Amino acid sequence: MKIRSLLVATLLLASASPAFAVTHTVNNAADFNALPSLNAGDVVVLNSGTYGSLNKTLVSTISTDALALSNPIYVYAATPGGVDVTAPSQITLQGRGIILAGLDFVSGSGMLANGDDTPVWIIKTDANSRHMTISNVRFLNCTAGDNYGHWLYLEGFNHTVEYCSFEGKNEPNRNATVAFKRHTSEAGITTPRNHVLRYCYFGPREASNASGSTGNGYETIRIGDSASQAHDMNVTIERNVFYRAIWRNDGAKPNDMEIISNKSKGNKILHNTFLESYGQLTLRHGDACLVEGNYIIGGGYYSGSSILMNSANSHQTGIRIIGTDHVVRNNFLINLIGTNLRAALCLMGGESSHTDGNGSGGYNGYEAAHNAQIYNNTFVDCTEINLGYRSAGTVSPTGVQIYNNAWQGSGTSNGIVRSNSFTPAGSGGNYIYHPSGSYGWTGLTGGTYTSSASPQVTESFDNYKRPTSTSPLLNAANTTLVAGDDIRGLTRPSTNRDIGSYEREVSGSGFRPLLRGEVGPEFDGGPGDTYPTPPPADTTPDITTTTLPGATVGVSYSQTLAVTSGEAPYTWSISTGALPAGLSLNSSSGALTGTPTTAGTANFTARVQDSDGDFDTQALSLVVSAPAQVATPTFSPAGGTYSSAQSVTISSATSGATIRYTTNGTNPTSSSGTLYSGAVNISATTTLKAIAYASGMTDSAIATATYTISAGDPEVVPVAAPDSTPWDTAGSNGPACLYDGVTADGGNGSRWASNASPDTLSIAPRSVVLDLGASYQLSKIVLHPYQSRAYHYELYVSDNTSAWGTAVVNVQQSTGATSYTHTVSATGRYVRLVVDGITGSTTTWASINELDLFGTAVPTVATPTFSPAGGTYSSAQSVTISSTTSGAAIRYTTDGSTPTASTGTLYSGAVNISATTTLKAIAYASGMADSAVATATYTISGGGTGAFIMSADQVVMEAENANSRTAGGGKNWTDITLSGASGAASDNAIQALANSGTTASAPGTGTPRADYQIVVPSGAATTFYVHVRANGPSGSDDSIYISVNGSTSTYQNFTTTGALGWKRANNTITLPAGTQTLTLWMREDGTIIDKIVINTSTTLPTGTGPMESARQ
Repeated sequence: MKIRSLLVATLLLASASPAFAVTHTVNNAADFNALPSLNAGDVVVLNSGTYGSLNKTLVSTISTDALALSNPIYVYAATPGGVDVTAPSQITLQGRGIILAGLDFVSGSGMLANGDDTPVWIIKTDANSRHMTISNVRFLNCTAGDNYGHWLYLEGFNHTVEYCSFEGKNEPNRNATVAFKRHTSEAGITTPRNHVLRYCYFGPREASNASGSTGNGYETIRIGDSASQAHDMNVTIERNVFYRAIWRNDGAKPNDMEIISNKSKGNKILHNTFLESYGQLTLRHGDACLVEGNYIIGGGYYSGSSILMNSANSHQTGIRIIGTDHVVRNNFLINLIGTNLRAALCLMGGESSHTDGNGSGGYNGYEAAHNAQIYNNTFVDCTEINLGYRSAGTVSPTGVQIYNNAWQGSGTSNGIVRSNSFTPAGSGGNYIYHPSGSYGWTGLTGGTYTSSASPQVTESFDNYKRPTSTSPLLNAANTTLVAGDDIRGLTRPSTNRDIGSYEREVSGSGFRPLLRGEVGPEFDGGPGDTYPTPPPADTTPDITTTTLPGATVGVSYSQTLAVTSGEAPYTWSISTGALPAGLSLNSSSGALTGTPTTAGTANFTARVQDSDGDFDTQALSLVVSAPAQVATPTFSPAGGTYSSAQSVTISSATSGATIRYTTNGTNPTSSSGTLYSGAVNISATTTLKAIAYASGMTDSAIATATYTISAGDPEVVPVAAPDSTPWDTAGSNGPACLYDGVTADGGNGSRWASNASPDTLSIAPRSVVLDLGASYQLSKIVLHPYQSRAYHYELYVSDNTSAWGTAVVNVQQSTGATSYTHTVSATGRYVRLVVDGITGSTTTWASINELDLFGTAVPTVATPTFSPAGGTYSSAQSVTISSTTSGAAIRYTTDGSTPTASTGTLYSGAVNISATTTLKAIAYASGMADSAVATATYTISGGGTGAFIMSADQVVMEAENANSRTAGGGKNWTDITLSGASGAASDNAIQALANSGTTASAPGTGTPRADYQIVVPSGAATTFYVHVRANGPSGSDDSIYISVNGSTSTYQNFTTTGALGWKRANNTITLPAGTQTLTLWMREDGTIIDKIVINTSTTLPTGTGPMESARQ
């Protein structure tokens, strides 16, 4: 039985407030212009066709922001772009929550004239409107009608403009294409508007040839105006493309150069792409804006999925900063050759009389760019950065911080130009490269000016340029002011960040220059799946699962209840009855899972409710069956008496069942006992037990069988008696008599008689140890006492003579006999007999005619072998260890000690021998005797004073073991003894002494040097990193020079810590095959060097580093 409910309909019928949502169909402009007020959830569908003038204020009655977001009004073209608007129009969105989409304003359309000189619009969001969305709308050559106004005019709050395109607002059609403005009736200056404009395309706009006031007003986007510069608008302009957004076909300079004209506070201009436009991103008025992640490409144009560059002219420019507290970071600018106001970056001075005003009026002049932060930007082939430029007024910007910017200049003119009165509040980490040396102003302290060392921003990546892997920008950022993310929006590392906008160490694409197909309406070449359409009509959920498969006790169960229709997400529950014990219903997925614990039939009702309250129920039954029992194991051959050892197979008739067994009399379970994997060898009388089990079934009964092996094992004859209580020296009374095969005493003849004369022991015990020569599995021991005495004795078996464990025989014979037989099951090489008394006597003698031992030899694991074998080698060796015994484990030592089955290093892979070493190994396996210990000595012939031998692209040198040292300037690298240094206990580091505070300006004949010869094998890498373990005790003695084969040296500084630490040289070195010389030169005396490691890894060594390499 099913019960369904459509909750929304019930609620709407019971409510006196909103009416039912209505769908309006529009076929022409007259239908559109006659639309009534619209309510939450209303839908207006515009059928395709050519529409004339649209002149309508669309009024929304939605009363709350929450309702506007959850149930908006849709006004959209049935086919995206299918509504062609061909006459001047004016659409105003009033109220809350209207989504307008799919209109195509084409030639013939434009702004309705209003008969005066105030700006008009094509689409406007009205004052105090909220949460409007304009999506997938095209404006193309809409120049008919009024020529002064905006194609898109936004007042109100929280509006979104996305996937639209704007092209052809050509002269004399003036004023900003898109304008964000505040209305004085809306709110105070501190209330943000929170608009977003994203994924839009701004195509060519021919700027006016006129001059004066009519030559201005060609902005693409204006955020605020001079009167509202004190307003905190908080508008975000992100992920848009501007191609020829201000343009002159004749190549002349347009009067207006503000593509984006910011004229309010707190706005964000993020990750936009600017291509071949005669303008710039201008922070004209307002404060505290963020400009980040933008790509400004002079001469840029699309060619398929690539962005190429034409030659640029001086009208193509970058970013201009006016106003206080702006942040400009992580931007990429290339091929911008403008100067002064049109420089790639222009930081403006201002007028002392400037004021932001009170929100209803403000000064129209220039405010100095005080407190600007300019960092981690990249400039490639640009002409000029202009700092403090003043077109009017005398105020230079103060409080400005300029850090970690990369300038890869073209060298054609002064790269950095500044007003004479401008000085930054802070700078550092800036890398200024100008190949001609025409740096211009060199006052950006704490950075680098160079005409020779390019920053190498040359590697093509995602349609822009990034630094190469050997760029000097890498890991070189100043930490005072550095971006936490890079231009892609990827997180930079916590330390050693890069200069410029790109962080080389971090992989991934992230944000990048946008392609034409990623912006604008989907019907105008934009991306698909961006067109807004209303959600489907409300439906009732329907549970389509009507029966459930059966379950079995103890078997995992999983079945997902299915539902169609309704609005996800769904919520599942059990409304009546109960699930079988052990099962549960997932409330989100409808999955019925678990392991049933009780057999029976469960009847219950499942209920599902969708996201808007509609629900359905379904009565269900689930039968849980008891599990079947696994068949009891059988043995082949069956238990019984046999004359020889038996190989017993165990099986169960249940397919797929697992078996466990025991041979020690205990009962196996499904989690204890030995897992059966093959025939069980029975070589002595044994009780064998087995159990079988399988998933979803009851464990089998335990099968039991006893196997009696009647044939005795052969006698084992000891080879020696290494330890015994002192024996009677008269006659043949030594320990060897116990195994000489003579069981009759022969008077005072062949027997072990302990301590008979003199009798120095007042009481027992007497003991003797017999060595079997190898490990045996003993099954029987027969003791023949002298004169049939009833001795008290114990017998122990062990593989060593120091740990005997528990006695395998411990008896006190009450009556005498010529022999005593004991059945045992013990393994070992040594047998110890202890006699500690005799029934009916106080004698301290122990006299035994013979001790007979029976058993079989335990196989011994094959002795390990080494490859290569021990010997003398000229380089480090990688030694593998193996044993021919399958499954044997190996332990080894390199310190001269002898390994055992429980001591030494467990072998898991080749052992690296880089110095003279004695290698020992032992192999062992369950049920077998340990192998003999294998020993091999490897002599590494290096270790002299010759060249250091590189192995596996690495060479390691103790600093004190230089091949030669040369004094200079009255100083030399001198051996010292330093706690914590590697190498020898003394003279284990070198220091540049005497330490008198001297700094060498360059390496040379007046500078002490230490030379290290290195043999680089053929086929090795050629590019290496140099890691030095050193100590700069203070800031005046913490640097050296490094050179190879007398080449140009590189300067290296060490962190002053007062302790040894690792540091990687900033530059790599080249070591071709053959013998090369690495030289460490003193730069500052007092520097201490402990060890040098050269390899191909950027990872610093840890601790004292690897062992020193072999030497010729």
